[in-house]
Amino acid sequence: MQRADKSWNKFVEKENSWFNDLCTGQVVNQIICGHCGKIHHNYETFRVLDVEIPDSTDQIHLNDCLHNFFEKHYINDSTDNDKWKCDSCKATEKSLKSCKIIRSPDMMIITLKRFKQHNGRFIKNNTHVTIPFELNTAEFAISGNKFELKSIANHMGGTQGGHYNVFSKYSGDWFLIDDEDVRKVNEVNDRSAYTLFFEKTD
Repeated sequence: MQRADKSWNKFVEKENSWFNDLCTGQVVNQIICGHCGKIHHNYETFRVLDVEIPDSTDQIHLNDCLHNFFEKHYINDSTDNDKWKCDSCKATEKSLKSCKIIRSPDMMIITLKRFKQHNGRFIKNNTHVTIPFELNTAEFAISGNKFELKSIANHMGGTQGGHYNVFSKYSGDWFLIDDEDVRKVNEVNDRSAYTLFFEKTD
């Protein structure tokens, strides 16, 4: 934690603003060298978590995307062109990498990576991802926090164009903001969810 705090304080000295105070978090990346076994830690700040939508024939939940983002995985395998090198033994052996949130922001912003390159074309993934009204990061963090959904920014359309609107919670009620039209709604439709805003509650 001392190393994490040192990295965080260095960031704050350079990037001090109300937006950073509200939306910036910190993760720790851990790599265990597959050759000498040395454990490396790297601390990074984030303002937005860009999470992949996993391929699945089942219904996908936001927790599936987060689990996919934070799960342990091997690096330096046959698919990696840019090999990670251990600064202790200088080897580029297959090594285990993991990631955890070490400092949660007051406002957690999560974007679903719906746009990507596929076979030389830019495509959009329209898979429905179920968005919870409450989020617990205990599985993905050193010390988990609970969050409440505050807004969903939606994107309708494809890669050639589209339309944005927002479901936003205010004073306990949900509103749909669509250009100049703002109206109170009884249901929140998450089928076109793109960017999510969660407020820390503990």
